[in-house]
Amino acid sequence: MRSCSDTYYCTVVVDTVEDKIVGAATLLMERKFIRGLAKRARLENVVVRSKYRGKQLGKSVVEIVSNLGKALGAYKMTLDCKDAMIPFYQTLGYSREPGAGNMMSIRFPTAPAINSEAKL
Repeated sequence: MRSCSDTYYCTVVVDTVEDKIVGAATLLMERKFIRGLAKRARLENVVVRSKYRGKQLGKSVVEIVSNLGKALGAYKMTLDCKDAMIPFYQTLGYSREPGAGNMMSIRFPTAPAINSEAKL
């Protein structure tokens, strides 16, 4: 990951009393050729240990990672999730992508991408 320092961002929540990682998520930044190399963020590997669920840790981790994607200039952030998790992500502003299964996204206001008028 060191060689891709501007691509992967791991966020962890640590219980300092028990010295354990209790939650985590990964942000993956990628460039989209068809959008003039604009940045798209991807939320992956969101997890909270069962003992710590119900304490808003998942919500906090997703909000932190989403804000990071926005701050890094992404035009949108996407994720894939299980059916049961759709309502959770909807409460955080994500919506389902039509025709894309359980892919969800949130769009961020950004400046137009460089060379966004490029034709293939």
